[in-house]
Amino acid sequence: MGFKPILRMLNDRAETIRESLESADKVREEAAQNRAELEGQMAESREQGQQLMAEARVTAERFRGEQQDRARAEADALIERAREDINKERDRVIDEVRRNFADLAILAAE
Repeated sequence: MGFKPILRMLNDRAETIRESLESADKVREEAAQNRAELEGQMAESREQGQQLMAEARVTAERFRGEQQDRARAEADALIERAREDINKERDRVIDEVRRNFADLAILAAE
């Protein structure tokens, strides 16, 4: 009758092995779940990063366009002021020539 303790020991050992295998399966399942969650989070992070890059490109394009528009407006304003200055100077010179001509006409008439 010495088999009962051996059988009990073998059964206990088998139960310990079964519990260890179940525990390993649970750990494997949890690891797979965690990996899937991390992969999902990484994909989401990648997508957010791509969206941020796209927004940055759009913002940079808009900024560059605004800067170009501002530069054009400043150049146009500068050209317009130069034209006005040229026209004023031309009008001043014409007035001066007329006055000088009038003065010469008066001198010639005397």
